[in-house]
Amino acid sequence: MLTGKQKKIVFKSVLFIGLGVSGLTQQPINVGLFFIGTVEAREQQRGSTTLDQAVAKVRKESGGRIMSAEKTQENGVPVIRIKVLLGDGRVRTYRVDPRSGEFLR
Repeated sequence: MLTGKQKKIVFKSVLFIGLGVSGLTQQPINVGLFFIGTVEAREQQRGSTTLDQAVAKVRKESGGRIMSAEKTQENGVPVIRIKVLLGDGRVRTYRVDPRSGEFLR
């Protein structure tokens, strides 16, 4: 039987290893009663669009080079903002609704 101190050490070790692995794989890790995973994995479970999914959609739509991508809020509404360098040298900013995955105007 483990003592209280040993249980804490085991729990911290599992948590540390789980967070490290999930950060590399971007996949959720379930350990017993605890969910250890990435923000991206939790968003996928909730049915929202991840940053990676939005970037892939913009890359396909624009054919350009992704310069930056961020999740932010505009007037209290969540938005994914992605800046793209287009083939003609112009920079365009795409806005994606993280809840639906649709482009915003």
